[in-house]
Amino acid sequence: MKRKFTYLIHLKKNILPDEGPWAALLLIPVIIISGAYWTSIPFYVVIATLWLFQRKSSIPWEAGITLMGACLLAIFIVSKTDYAYWIYTIKIIGCFVIVVSLRPAIQNQQRFLIDTFFVFVLWIIWETNSYFQGSRWTFDFGNRFHPNWTAIYCFLFAMLAVRWRLPLALLTALTLGWLTESRNFALALGVVGLGYLLLPIWRWVFSKTSRTILLYLLFSGLSLWTLEQITLGQWSGINLFEGRIFRFTADPVRLNWDMMGIKEWTKNMQTFVWGMGDWPNNAPNPHHSLIHTLMERGILATSVLIIFLMSDFSKHVRGMEPWLLGWFSMGMFLHLNFVTMFWVIAMLIIRCRYIRNGSDVQEDAVVEWLKLKAIPKKFALWLRKVIS
Repeated sequence: MKRKFTYLIHLKKNILPDEGPWAALLLIPVIIISGAYWTSIPFYVVIATLWLFQRKSSIPWEAGITLMGACLLAIFIVSKTDYAYWIYTIKIIGCFVIVVSLRPAIQNQQRFLIDTFFVFVLWIIWETNSYFQGSRWTFDFGNRFHPNWTAIYCFLFAMLAVRWRLPLALLTALTLGWLTESRNFALALGVVGLGYLLLPIWRWVFSKTSRTILLYLLFSGLSLWTLEQITLGQWSGINLFEGRIFRFTADPVRLNWDMMGIKEWTKNMQTFVWGMGDWPNNAPNPHHSLIHTLMERGILATSVLIIFLMSDFSKHVRGMEPWLLGWFSMGMFLHLNFVTMFWVIAMLIIRCRYIRNGSDVQEDAVVEWLKLKAIPKKFALWLRKVIS
């Protein structure tokens, strides 16, 4: 019996070995399909497969039960007969629970293969499932024109390319995102740049869950206040260059939708604590991830979700701090509800690993290059001390 058990463990390790490129070759196409075709079924199959053969830890039952219980209790109280909402919530929370057991990795010597494969899959999508409407590029979602959602996925593709140090894929993802002419995408890239300039500060903030939560809440409030100041004419908008993507001006529709979301969330004690349930997609939606989640899920479930997400980000964000800031920014002006595939994929990307000579390299490639090659030795030594 013991021999059979040992054989099964050995067989399991050799079906999808960690040292091979299989995790990347499986994840890249299903993440792209999730965005380009608006379906995540292949993604579910792949993360379940990786969980069976490459999981790095057991299921965090306490966190999973708390998260599932808080979300389902809220649904039971406010919309117990909305079965589609029950199923969707269970599906997404289940994905969260599976993802926190995974640490997909690539080896340094596999980069060219994976980078080329990533670009090839994006090229297929470009040729078969995308189009321009006017000057804006978007995935083909049927009768729906959604360049802003396309930009969200392009930013996720860029995050994955940065995590796995895939320069060609990064350049391709950024180019595609730019072609959407999404101001949200351009703003997020600006936040990423600010993240690199002040990296020691963000590294200190993200090193602790409580500081990460506080940063996200401050970011959420500041973004809404900034939108209000510009829209009400207290501040002038910004037009950096010609083109839509550089135009950050008053947006009364978006502000009104955000304020509507706050009003709906706080209209009585039940909605404040438990939310309103599933908000129709074809209705005016708060373009703010925190407000939208509070409106649908209430303060209790949203608090549990924030603690769960920020705790995991804080543990694994090393080397991705500027890009996590950019991801936060993407959710400040679009309804990236916490209980969606967007946050599942973002969490999985942050948990990915890059292996060089058998060691897990957690430093950002840009910072590593600056420290070792591009600046004077004394400044490099000082920068190492500050960052560490």
